[in-house]
Amino acid sequence: MELTFVQQSGKYVAEFEAAGDFNLHVEKPYGPMWISQRTAGTRWDRVKEIKGLGEESTFDYDFTALVYPKSIKIECEVNPTLAVVTFA
Repeated sequence: MELTFVQQSGKYVAEFEAAGDFNLHVEKPYGPMWISQRTAGTRWDRVKEIKGLGEESTFDYDFTALVYPKSIKIECEVNPTLAVVTFA
């Protein structure tokens, strides 16, 4: 599934729901990126285990968890040129 980013409060933001394990592939110019998740409620929590998201031009990571579904939010200071989620 290809993600579409919209500009919100000076950042580029995309959200999706994960029903199971997934891979996230993002290609972007130099600039910070953050990933947040939530399993219930309205508040987001930053995924702290993934360090150094900002400076790479390519991010490719396999996500696994014990509890699904999860809402995932990706925020970037620069507009990604490609962002794809692939489910297991």
